[in-house]
Amino acid sequence: MRRHLDAQAAPNRSYHCMSCLSRPSGSTPKFRKPWPGKTWPKLSVSQQVPFPGKLGLRQEVARRALERTDAEVAAKRLSVAAMISEAYYDLYYLYQLTDHRA
Repeated sequence: MRRHLDAQAAPNRSYHCMSCLSRPSGSTPKFRKPWPGKTWPKLSVSQQVPFPGKLGLRQEVARRALERTDAEVAAKRLSVAAMISEAYYDLYYLYQLTDHRA
């Protein structure tokens, strides 16, 4: 199931700035070329953005998995209750057999 949800990888949104960090002393950042012999300072920011509807699908899958687990728990409770009832009636039957013979 997980493999199906990740069939389309989330794209990256990026912003690259070559001279964002270059600033004269005491001033706000501005774009300018570096001095001779120096390299450009680099700043890169990226974030994965899910495809529209993908988050909602994941929530739906999680909700249905929870419902399925709740149903399995309810079924197991009924099964255990039935086994307890059967064991009780078996014990009662055996008790009645031994009581009448004595």
